[in-house]
Amino acid sequence: MFQIPEWDLHMNAGKDEQKILKTVKDKSKRIKPMKKSTAKKEITPLLHKKSKQKLKAKKNFIKPVDVNTDTNSEATRKPVKSNVEDMPKVKSRKRPITLQTLFLKAEKRKKLKDNDFIKKSAYDFNLTKSKQKLSLREQMLQKLKSARFRYLNEQMYMNVGKDAKKYFDNDPNAYAAYHEGYRQQVAKWPVNPVDIITRKIKKLPQTFVIADFGCGEAKLAKSTPHTVHCFDLVAVDETVTACDMAHVPLEDNSVNVVVFCLSLMGTNIKDYILEANRVLKNKGQLLIAEVESRFEDVEVFIKNMRSYGFVNKTKDFSHNLFFFLDFVKKSAKTQNNLPDINLKPCLYKKR
Repeated sequence: MFQIPEWDLHMNAGKDEQKILKTVKDKSKRIKPMKKSTAKKEITPLLHKKSKQKLKAKKNFIKPVDVNTDTNSEATRKPVKSNVEDMPKVKSRKRPITLQTLFLKAEKRKKLKDNDFIKKSAYDFNLTKSKQKLSLREQMLQKLKSARFRYLNEQMYMNVGKDAKKYFDNDPNAYAAYHEGYRQQVAKWPVNPVDIITRKIKKLPQTFVIADFGCGEAKLAKSTPHTVHCFDLVAVDETVTACDMAHVPLEDNSVNVVVFCLSLMGTNIKDYILEANRVLKNKGQLLIAEVESRFEDVEVFIKNMRSYGFVNKTKDFSHNLFFFLDFVKKSAKTQNNLPDINLKPCLYKKR
């Protein structure tokens, strides 16, 4: 076989062209053109943001009010917060202290002192004027009355109850003189103990029977709707029974409440407490009001009362000058082996 050189060259050239075309086609497959849809996706978010901003601007825009629309309807615009609260507070400047201000303050203080002095002097003048109204005879009578009251008060505190009763039986005017002086003393007190005990009894059922030991002028019986048995050394009126408080004309276990309002006088207090135990029903109440200075130790007094069948329920020391002690009867007691109950005598000093 023989070969033609031109033909071989032509065939080789054709093969090279085919290889080049193949490589171009392969590269064209790898390089992908940008699609229209992806380009749109990248552009749309920006447009969406701009449209939102435009909508917000439209909402915040103040629309002109139409004449036909209702003025009572709510405004579409939201209230704008003021920045006044956020503003820093300006401190007020104090005036400088000068000699003039000091002088004015001193003058003001002086005027106030002068006014107080005028008021005080006027008060003293009125007092002296009221004293001057009393004649010498009246002043002497007042001193005699107060001296007699002190003496009678001492007799009641320093003797046994039956001896004090004998004294007042022999001198009926003495009891009236004592109560006249007693009323003058009550007027000076910050509180009247009878009023406090009256308020307590008013809270109790009206069926309760009360025994007032040392009733005086029977103020308790006149102030409450309850049945009140009144006992004292001298009968002021028909409602009061004159007797020694160690022996009252009542049956055993017959009353609900026994009251000693500033009446634990004399040297036989023990007998009065036993008599209260006798007439009281079981779980009956014993109400005591006394001057605080008479107690050496209140807790010792409360402890001794247990021996007489009484248990302390409440104790009130809030009132000036007086103690209020409430007891409940737990058991009946006789006079065997009981401790003495002693209180200091309440004696008034000479003025």
